[in-house]
Amino acid sequence: MSSNWSAKRNGIIDNAIVRAVGLDDWSAVRQLHALSFNRLAGILFDETAAAAMKFHLETPEYTDELARQNLSIALVEGHVVGTCGWVASDDHGHAARITSLFVDPLFTRLGIGRRLVWDAEARARAAGFQTLTTRATEVTIEYFAALGYELSSQGVSTPAPDLVIPVIFMRKHDQSMAPSKPGSGASGKTHPSDPPDDPIAIAGTRTYVA
Repeated sequence: MSSNWSAKRNGIIDNAIVRAVGLDDWSAVRQLHALSFNRLAGILFDETAAAAMKFHLETPEYTDELARQNLSIALVEGHVVGTCGWVASDDHGHAARITSLFVDPLFTRLGIGRRLVWDAEARARAAGFQTLTTRATEVTIEYFAALGYELSSQGVSTPAPDLVIPVIFMRKHDQSMAPSKPGSGASGKTHPSDPPDDPIAIAGTRTYVA
């Protein structure tokens, strides 16, 4: 049974397609983010805050935020199972922030989140950014640490209007980045920097990293 699952796992990873988000993908992206958020809402938010965030996920403003994040999606058999993007995080063109990493709960622990992060990192590097940052919560610090990110400072983020949560700012420089050539990590073989699991939902910009 273990060998059958291993073969199936590798097949899922090998067949996953990572590409830029398209106009027809936004509805599926919002549904994925809502699904992923629901899995973590009780960990990061109280009932009032969770309700505010769920409402924000359905607003046009949230879609506008995502549209500014150079977002890519992961597809398995045509279904959106993950997202990740990046934005410039300073005015000097030196740092880019990894944003909106969400993985469908049914497709975690398959390396899809890792592929999405590596894709976003590669695209940010191609745009000339030498340093990468992200905003992590208590449930994703270890995940990003396994990808080479280090603790920078602590602060707060505003996932939705009038909603503030504590976050940990993390950073890594170009020389510590994981391989990002097409297909890297897609075979199911482990890499020394592979994190043990995909987070269910990770986000940035004006959203939370969870």
